[in-house]
Amino acid sequence: MKRKPNTSEREQNQGTMIRFTVRGLIVFSIGLMLATSLALLGYLAVTSYFSASEQTPVRSLLAIEPANKESPAWGDLTEVQFDLERPSDCLVAETNLNKTVTWVFQDMDQNQGRAAMLACGLSTNQVQRAFSPGAASMENSNLVIKPSDELVLELPPKIRSALYQLLSSSARSPFVQFPIYCPEERVSSVLAQAKLNAKEAQAFRNLLYPRNEVQCFSDMEVMLRQCRSGEARRLFLQALLKEKTVLAQLNVGPDSDIDKLMGYWAGPGIGVRFKDVRPLLESLQRTEEGGRVTLLYFLPVFARERLYNVPTGTNPRPGSQGSVDFAWSTMNFFQETPDDRFYDNSYVNKYLLENFYQIAFPSCYGDRIFLLDEQNHILHSAVHLAGDLVFTKAGDRFRDPWVIMHLKDLTEFYSGIPNVQTTVWRNRET
Repeated sequence: MKRKPNTSEREQNQGTMIRFTVRGLIVFSIGLMLATSLALLGYLAVTSYFSASEQTPVRSLLAIEPANKESPAWGDLTEVQFDLERPSDCLVAETNLNKTVTWVFQDMDQNQGRAAMLACGLSTNQVQRAFSPGAASMENSNLVIKPSDELVLELPPKIRSALYQLLSSSARSPFVQFPIYCPEERVSSVLAQAKLNAKEAQAFRNLLYPRNEVQCFSDMEVMLRQCRSGEARRLFLQALLKEKTVLAQLNVGPDSDIDKLMGYWAGPGIGVRFKDVRPLLESLQRTEEGGRVTLLYFLPVFARERLYNVPTGTNPRPGSQGSVDFAWSTMNFFQETPDDRFYDNSYVNKYLLENFYQIAFPSCYGDRIFLLDEQNHILHSAVHLAGDLVFTKAGDRFRDPWVIMHLKDLTEFYSGIPNVQTTVWRNRET
């Protein structure tokens, strides 16, 4: 058994020991704190130098987050996302079974059209059937083909994709030009809600095709003729054409900055009056737990009267894309009396250049957002509200509703179109 060393032996084995008086200990501690502080300052100086030279802030290097993040200028919003269905009477025009499928080959004669279809992958027999008596004709410089439903249904997805990409430049086939975005979750929802039978469900799946790596649907006329009854057609349209939208509310609590909220949501040119909204916010602020107020209170009259609704009456421009469309809605957002000159996209472009300036991304209430194709033609437009929320008309057809939606959901509708550009414009008076 080993002997436990005594105190003097431990001191000899462990080397020299420093003993402090109380006063000495205090002096030593202060000196140690000063040395540590100087070392830390030296480290931060070196870190700041390299951070500046690399254009990277020290904040990001140290991953420092503020203890209390400042709330955004628009306040704290609560969102409820839901699918807005069309009123049944708005679907009547869509269920017309007499609509024919039209393939328009722009600036092609019959020989060029045949070659184009073969290049897309159609068989010789399918091309011959497309040119059957009465199915093909020339209109000005364009070849127009009205294929049978059987021919449309039998096209494989890859061939349909190539053909419809070729035909997408023609406004004569709006669903080919702007297909309906159909990810698998939407397909499953349509099949369940529309209660399609096995034959109808198979027809719907046969008509799906990829474009720009997105699953799309374009053959509305053919699909409606596959439905077994008028009720089946109505249910299919209601399920397919529902719009993803948002019901938004502003949270107001005892600590809410009312001045900041009013500075964002109300003021000259916005159409929301301080005297109408401020008493409501202050009343909610004085309650013990606060409350919520719908975003409707912060929309100008034009948007407030139309949100979640569809146009009534008759289309002011039957058969044209310049009806009560998205560009008209975007540019009239703050107008008490709508300006119908905004039906004309050339006037929209001129007005933007004269009264707005282009910015990188939307951040102010009322910034205008435009989606453009490769030729800088307007595909869609919206008004920035707050965060990722925008006000828009869901499409350019007369019966499309006005909605609030996430910008990312809006851009998904055009994900089947290659090289879509997004531009943002701000009023020069803002």
